Amino acid sequence: AVTQFTLDASFVDIWDTEAATAKCGAIKQEYPMYINVDVITKLKESVNSDSRADYTTNQNFLNALENDMMVITDPYYVEHKETMAIDIYAPIHTMDITKSVLGVLYLQVDVNYFSDVVSKIHIGQTGYAFVVDKNGFVIGSNNPENVKNQLNYVTSQPGTPLADAITAATRGGEGFANVTIDGAGKYIYYSPVPDSNGWACIMVANPAEHTSAIYTSVLIGAIAAIVCFAITVFIILKVVEDKANNV
Repeated sequence: AVTQFTLDASFVDIWDTEAATAKCGAIKQEYPMYINVDVITKLKESVNSDSRADYTTNQNFLNALENDMMVITDPYYVEHKETMAIDIYAPIHTMDITKSVLGVLYLQVDVNYFSDVVSKIHIGQTGYAFVVDKNGFVIGSNNPENVKNQLNYVTSQPGTPLADAITAATRGGEGFANVTIDGAGKYIYYSPVPDSNGWACIMVANPAEHTSAIYTSVLIGAIAAIVCFAITVFIILKVVEDKANNV
């Protein structure tokens, strides 16, 4: 689906520098979640005349181009924006039967957008959700500082039930666990986020706020959180398609 939207977005004529530059600029202007948008040819050159980035040795770009695959990076700090971001590299294919790779669409996404979505999810009075990437780094949280500080329970609390649950979720597992977060006992439900390159959603509940139906409550909340976040990831890509078609 990620690769297909590059076709629908009319980026297939990537040698048209003027059109590509206009599309990239319009997407950035209307959707502040995108810090940067670029189109890169097989010659490793940016078609967007507003960009001066050098992709010659960019391994993420090379993986997307040479292996015909979507690449999502780990979160990192963008100093001039004072925010965390992730990069998405999506191959652009020809429209003929060969589906050859023409180049790569590059999106730099502000991770705060994920936190805005996750922070609206609650279980009880103090329950909440957070999302981690494939390495366990928090990329969506009701506390933006957890994202900015690159909180990682897997590396900071190795061998604990919380770290084990997060690791299991990033590998496709799901289930319940009794864990300790910030010194307090919590119930969690963990599950992978579909079509997200190893991301996982962790739903956290306070045992004091629930009866014996705690597992059902957490499960319902977790399903809502996972679906909500999966839709968010889809929207990030879909709005590019919708905007680009109108440029």
